[in-house]
Amino acid sequence: MTTTETGTYQGMTAEEWRAKARGSEQRRAESWERSDTDGFMSQWASGLMAQEYEECADLAEKDGMTTTPALFFADTGEVASTHLNDGRWGQYWVLNDKATAFFGKRFLNRSNAESPAKRRDAMVKRGFTVGRVKVAGHVQMRGANVTSVRPVTLPVVEELKGGNYEVLTTDVGPEGREN
Repeated sequence: MTTTETGTYQGMTAEEWRAKARGSEQRRAESWERSDTDGFMSQWASGLMAQEYEECADLAEKDGMTTTPALFFADTGEVASTHLNDGRWGQYWVLNDKATAFFGKRFLNRSNAESPAKRRDAMVKRGFTVGRVKVAGHVQMRGANVTSVRPVTLPVVEELKGGNYEVLTTDVGPEGREN
């Protein structure tokens, strides 16, 4: 991930990314018109690349930055974790050393309460709140299998680990969106 100037992602502006997306869409349309042996695979791949370039353009418009949930101490607002992971039994936070000493465990499962207010209350009882941070992002293809692959913007983990982020809020509140 390289962000060199305002309004770029990997050295290209949003308009340059969108031009690449239009080129992929054009190749997809041409393949459809020919209906030759390259068929659906090239059309699918060209369409998927167009989606990736659009996602890159969106990221460029945000100066290569994205937002992500973070865990904070409820009483002080200090960062307890910027690492929310998916595991076998749902999402969990990987706590930093200070939060581990406070909570007594390295991992903290997210509440499965139905309402946002109850989820927030459950976290506050444990001594934490969920907020948001702004950090450098990158576009990556994600999916469970080839038919569900799509481009997504993810935070750059090295930037999170290095503390290179801006705290936007330490508590999204009872009606807030965690991720």
